[in-house]
Amino acid sequence: MLVGFSAIGALWPALSAWLAKVLCKGSRFAFVSAVALSHGAISLATVHTLARNQPFSIDGAVYLFQARALAHGALGVPMEFPRQAFSQRFLFEGADHLLHGVFPPGWPLWLAGFVRLGAPMLAGPVVAVLLVLASESLSRALAEREWPDHSQETLAQRELLVRASILLSLPSFSRAAETADLLSHAFVAALFAAAITLALRVDLVAVSLAKPRTWLRPVALGACVAWAFSSRLLDGLFVALCVALVLLARAPSALRRLSDKREKFSRIAAILLALGMGAAPFVSLTLAHQHAATGRWLTPTQSEYFARSDWPPTCHRLGFGRDVGCEVEHGDERASMAPDGYTPRRAFGVARSRAEVLGEDLVMPGQLLFVAMLLVCVSPSLSASFCAAVVCAFAYVYGLFYYGNAALFGARHLFPVAPFAYYLLARALFIPSLAHRKRLQPAGLVVAVMLSSLIGQSSRWLVIPQVIAGWTGRNYPIREALARHQSPDGIVLSPSVIHAIAAQDPWADQGRRVIVVQDNAGNFELRRAHPDWSLWTVVVSGALVPLPRGPVPLASVIELESAWPSLQWPSGLMAHRARAERFAGAPRLSGSEALALEHARPSSSLQIELDLAQTGQFRVAISYLAAAHHGDYRVTLNAQDLGVLRGYAPALSMGLFVAPTPLALRAGAQRLVFTCVGADARASGHDAALDAFVARPVSQTP
Repeated sequence: MLVGFSAIGALWPALSAWLAKVLCKGSRFAFVSAVALSHGAISLATVHTLARNQPFSIDGAVYLFQARALAHGALGVPMEFPRQAFSQRFLFEGADHLLHGVFPPGWPLWLAGFVRLGAPMLAGPVVAVLLVLASESLSRALAEREWPDHSQETLAQRELLVRASILLSLPSFSRAAETADLLSHAFVAALFAAAITLALRVDLVAVSLAKPRTWLRPVALGACVAWAFSSRLLDGLFVALCVALVLLARAPSALRRLSDKREKFSRIAAILLALGMGAAPFVSLTLAHQHAATGRWLTPTQSEYFARSDWPPTCHRLGFGRDVGCEVEHGDERASMAPDGYTPRRAFGVARSRAEVLGEDLVMPGQLLFVAMLLVCVSPSLSASFCAAVVCAFAYVYGLFYYGNAALFGARHLFPVAPFAYYLLARALFIPSLAHRKRLQPAGLVVAVMLSSLIGQSSRWLVIPQVIAGWTGRNYPIREALARHQSPDGIVLSPSVIHAIAAQDPWADQGRRVIVVQDNAGNFELRRAHPDWSLWTVVVSGALVPLPRGPVPLASVIELESAWPSLQWPSGLMAHRARAERFAGAPRLSGSEALALEHARPSSSLQIELDLAQTGQFRVAISYLAAAHHGDYRVTLNAQDLGVLRGYAPALSMGLFVAPTPLALRAGAQRLVFTCVGADARASGHDAALDAFVARPVSQTP
């Protein structure tokens, strides 16, 4: 297809000349505005049709969850009582006893403004518009440095190149998906492009301590870099490095224009101060969030989350080794690693795979990106070499992260370099013309690539939405349903974890309503805490349907897997939810899952925080699965020793640990600790599988 379209342009020069006039017709403002609005419209249509005005990924839901907190001036979300009803993936109780999301706060800060407006899903289409504006500014700054000549022919070629760089992205499905769901990659791409543009355009000589007006661009530059950092930590560090390299490359020629050493020092001090002023709010926000969530200023929230929820505790770190790769979050990737774990050789393969998929995400055929980078060697320039280095370096930096591509979003981790890749693609189309091979005009090639990409991307536009429709077909717009039903009080049960997280807003619900994932076994204690509340559920049509309440349970039955990941603190073992199907032949669990304890050894422990709805005298029991590879665990409740749970059985069977005497328990937080003390001599391991915590009032028992 591409060859055919290109041949038409080569054999019909008049057509290429006419296309060049069409593409360059109109003012720069009108053209850029039209392309930007087109991208925004495509993104908005994707929001309405595919996403149905809701996040369709767990990441997007958690970002929205965090944005709601920031919209109310908080870093975390207060948990309703009982807390275990709100423990979900990518959420954890912080050191400040609020519920925190796993992600940095920079992107949620952007979303918070749209949350306040009541239109959170509009944030993505606005980013789509801003990304076009930032990409156009970047391409123009790079092209001006590559071709500084101001002749009429050069200006026309340069204008066509800049316009081509933002046109080529129109057919991309990934670009639309990145800005339709509430993901941070496109936002960082816009900040990255804006930061490099500012670094190229800031007048290093003009910045003066005595002239605050000259600080505007360096302050904006510092803000772009720091906002990128507070949105995606690794990306932000990479952006900061690239900006530093650009400024350092420009500094010698700028300083040579100043003869006085004191004046040179003054200019450097002014630039650093202005950069720091722009960066300070976003760096401070990130540090404050980390301290609130983890209790430590310099510990990222993701490190804390994965240390609690997965194995090994350092599985999510960047780098190489046997301790890289999460068993729960990315089990297939970890299982495919060699005994040496994540090695540089495997990292090279991950980086190469991402780079290949990135080409397909941006343009079709994807090999065009590789060709464009090769052509930098044929027609080298500082601007093109910088862009190629950015794309390559970013791919290999993300090689330090073991996880590869996403099923629906492709090489989304590399999407922040999209503006640089599109500049390389557009520039490559001009090399034949610049080499004076007039038969192959750039305008014809631009349109040929556009048409080829449109046809090639059509399969994604037709196939991937069907996959997403399988998700969004189970899309339950909870907040919309509540608004249509005049915000009824009670317990709202969501069949979808994603939309239960996205709908959390205790500030709006004000203690008169809670939204939780539908789990009849796991919500017993919630019913006991609010016996008079009505029950509701949201169906696919968006209707809010009342449910029969039935009798309120008299005994506390708390599914122990509900502690994962938000309310558990493992030490020397991994604790995670495991579905009943994993325990083939096991007796029926009280719920659909159990809390599996693995990699345990003597002295390993697990602390769980649970909330009890009522005060009284209780007989406490813990149901669990006994097996040939299970060990023995000492059980303590609120620092009171209850005895040893014996996990061994020759065949998989249900066990029941019962505290020897009734316990006086007060309503509220309960601290349950399991400490491995060894195993039966016949046992082949020290693992465990915990089912439920049961507290039955003494008045109900003989």
